[in-house]
Amino acid sequence: MEEMLKLAGFYCPIVVTAFLLIRIEKKLNEFYVSISEPAQIAAALKLKGRAKGKLMGRKGMNWQKIVIHHSASPTEVRRSGKTVPVDADIIREWHLSEGWGDIGYHFVIMPDGSCENGRHLYQVEANRNEDHRKSRGIGVCLVGNFSETEVPEAQLRGLINKVAQLLTAFKLEVEDVELHRDVARVATECPGRYFPADVLMQELEKSLCE
Repeated sequence: MEEMLKLAGFYCPIVVTAFLLIRIEKKLNEFYVSISEPAQIAAALKLKGRAKGKLMGRKGMNWQKIVIHHSASPTEVRRSGKTVPVDADIIREWHLSEGWGDIGYHFVIMPDGSCENGRHLYQVEANRNEDHRKSRGIGVCLVGNFSETEVPEAQLRGLINKVAQLLTAFKLEVEDVELHRDVARVATECPGRYFPADVLMQELEKSLCE
């Protein structure tokens, strides 16, 4: 490209550098969209003005770990006389009502194993009681209270798949996966006493070796 520009009489190092940076930015954006899915970006744009979490930007993204949570809630609630599943939108409402800037997690794993998007991946994980701005932790939350019941098999499989995807995408190791209770500044059982941490780690090792 440089030779073509020189021949045309338009070569300028600054212009070429700017052009390359734009191309790199575009490719990075395509990559992060493929990881976080367009719906997550759309949700973040809808929340503009309400979401107060620190936006790191692509250059500031230096994920160091993945933190596993549970919602410590029922899997269903009553809304307008109807029973509806607890999902990312409902958890977001709870967190906003508590004064948080947005939902505290980047991803929410439903009981059937499906994954919903939470806060934007450009936002650090957030919690009313903790400052995760320096933790660089991707927050993944399982819907349910696993201090009272075991994690459904489909939900655990969905968690394993999402975490394995994130480990690969951000070049992290299985050792970088941590439970909320192991990193929290306040006492908590999260993600619950019945959460099968050993099974998660073993399955992640297998998944990454395949």
